[in-house]
Amino acid sequence: MSSSTGPGPADPFGDERDRWALALTQDLLEVLRDAGITTVTSAVLFSIVAQRPGISPVEAADKLGIVRFSAYKAVADLSGGRKDAGGEGRDLIEQRVDPDDVRRRELFLTPKGKRVASSLNRMFRLYTERMEMLYGGKAKR
Repeated sequence: MSSSTGPGPADPFGDERDRWALALTQDLLEVLRDAGITTVTSAVLFSIVAQRPGISPVEAADKLGIVRFSAYKAVADLSGGRKDAGGEGRDLIEQRVDPDDVRRRELFLTPKGKRVASSLNRMFRLYTERMEMLYGGKAKR
């Protein structure tokens, strides 16, 4: 009996799924890197803002399980608040004042952020469709 935990002869598509998973990861990293998202915290914060427009930095920090300072730093990295080496802000998210509470800030994707999110979503859809073909049914989402 083999001690291997990987796909065996009963799973002829195992290698192909592995290749697709690696390709997806590389493509996602490339899109994130091209957008200037270089930290895991910034990537996850970007994802949270895309899924929950209007979330506050404090709520995002709580959701991420990180200290508020780290969330605010990631907000600055993703917005125009900090300048990257080329002198350009990333301009992926923006902060707006909550109309009901001027002390609270809300986070939203900018048009550029929406384009990046759309690219990432397209990749996930293509990957999911391919995995459904390989599995012969619906891939679990």
